[in-house]
Amino acid sequence: MLDRAGYSVIAEKTFDQFRSAPPSKEDAWRYCVRVTSGTTGGHLIGAILQYQPESVKRFAKLHAPVICLGASATRLAYNLQARHGMPAESRSLVLDGADLNQGLGAILADYAPDSILGFVSFVVRVAEHIDKKTALGVKTLILSGECMTEAMENLLRDTFPNASLRSRYIALEVGRISEVSCGFQPRNHYHPYKGVVVEIDTPDEDGVGEILVTPEARPDVVQYRTGDLGRMKKGACRCGATQIIELLGRSGRDYVKLAGALVRRDECDRVAKEIGLFDDYRVEASQVITGGKLQGKLVLRVFRKDGHYSPMLQAQIEREFSKKLYLTPSRTLAELVHTGEFSPLSVEFSHTPFPLKHKEIKIVRTDI
Repeated sequence: MLDRAGYSVIAEKTFDQFRSAPPSKEDAWRYCVRVTSGTTGGHLIGAILQYQPESVKRFAKLHAPVICLGASATRLAYNLQARHGMPAESRSLVLDGADLNQGLGAILADYAPDSILGFVSFVVRVAEHIDKKTALGVKTLILSGECMTEAMENLLRDTFPNASLRSRYIALEVGRISEVSCGFQPRNHYHPYKGVVVEIDTPDEDGVGEILVTPEARPDVVQYRTGDLGRMKKGACRCGATQIIELLGRSGRDYVKLAGALVRRDECDRVAKEIGLFDDYRVEASQVITGGKLQGKLVLRVFRKDGHYSPMLQAQIEREFSKKLYLTPSRTLAELVHTGEFSPLSVEFSHTPFPLKHKEIKIVRTDI
């Protein structure tokens, strides 16, 4: 099996080959160099992706897409694909997190998008800035990047009643893992992409385990550990596919992405040690829809060996933890609560120690 460290070795060799034999000028747009995991506290890992002709075909019927993605390289890569796949008279609008401001609504109304592509939570945040008339003109939503919750799906379907909702399961290191959702399966259910073998590592009694991916087009990548939990469901789909992947989220990682922010265990550990108000903790993270707006939500469950708990201590922990916990490179939880991007921190007391497990997981998503 291939983990991230093993993939890094392969990536270095690929970079060397890429530098020694770069693509031609005419074909260069098909290649994208992407690096990930720098914000998670883990080591950087790179990938060189070559987009095939079918990658641009999905843009053939789009005339005014909005592209909502994170890293600048990713936005550039998608925009290049879009420009080569869309009709000549079409246009595209590319957004990042800094564009989500009060002026965005007027820009989107003037632009009149017919489709929106991007990460699920990012698209939900953009939806907050779209008026009803503009939303009615959106015919297609193409989503990826994370599991979609029921609340997210309901908001998107209510906001864009005329849009078909399509999603894909992808990973930066190996590219496409699934076909575009067929429409016959619930959210977060996919069929493997052609030429991709999907397996479940050591499934439990419910069939759940880490998803392993082997793309036939990459003979150097065999049973790559995606870091995602899932299970293979039995039975044929009405679309004719015979394999169904149910994506269940990340598998015991030390970080959680939500509402445009990153909740990292090492940062939570730092703050917990600095304020010194409890001996152990667990963080339950989720995304909620409040008043039609996506918000991050954190519940901090704490344990004290001395058994001392009080409303005053609870308020102190809420205040100190929120003030010191950074969820972006420059903004704390308290600041994100002030702007309405997160709901206020909720602190709960545990009167018994947290159970010990083989891997101590302190941050979990509770909404997927």
